[in-house]
Amino acid sequence: MYIVLEGQGAMTLNGKDVLIKKGDMIVNQPFGEHGLVNNSDSVIDILVIQVSI
Repeated sequence: MYIVLEGQGAMTLNGKDVLIKKGDMIVNQPFGEHGLVNNSDSVIDILVIQVSI
């Protein structure tokens, strides 16, 4: 799970691009492909919570 604390960016989740911003919570499915890009001029702060299965 990614929680965006500040800023904005773009995530790729299983081949789909999604714009993210402060306050968003994004859940990556187990074994899912993902990526994060800060496509802005400001800092992006995220909190990542990972749980093993």
